[in-house]
Amino acid sequence: MALYSKVVEDKTILELVKDRKNILVIGCGGCINESLAYDKKVSIFKKIDGRRIAYATHRELKRVSELLSSKECRVKVLEEYDFREHCEEGFLCIRKRGVDFNLLEKLGDFIPDVILSLCCTAGTYGLEDTHNNDVPIIQIAKPIGMLGYLYYDEDDERKIDFGHTKVIPI
Repeated sequence: MALYSKVVEDKTILELVKDRKNILVIGCGGCINESLAYDKKVSIFKKIDGRRIAYATHRELKRVSELLSSKECRVKVLEEYDFREHCEEGFLCIRKRGVDFNLLEKLGDFIPDVILSLCCTAGTYGLEDTHNNDVPIIQIAKPIGMLGYLYYDEDDERKIDFGHTKVIPI
């Protein structure tokens, strides 16, 4: 079961980053990935170039990055595989105790004005809990309910069984 969330509208995202030029967008491989897979009817996980990725989140990060870039923003994206060594399966809400998680180490010389969290509420908390910086973190997915589902594996993909899936409003 996952916390079912929906990504806010594009105009809301653009309003949230108004007057900001360097934007870090971070996507989780947990609840939001499952929510996006359900909404967009795409795979949950998929193997690409030999790497298993949170496919639904990957697609949405690309879309949000293109939206922000079209407004002349510098955008850096971190996906779940960028922090798997710090978090269980790349889920930002399930972090390993005693493992230092410094976001800024992953950014090189890129210094964000704002961080957009493509995560459920728990994943956003995971980011806030480990982030020691003055850069604001803004969640761009809003919780709607719980997503109960069955999945199946087919070739190199994990997919939702839509016949056995239900959104339970909260």
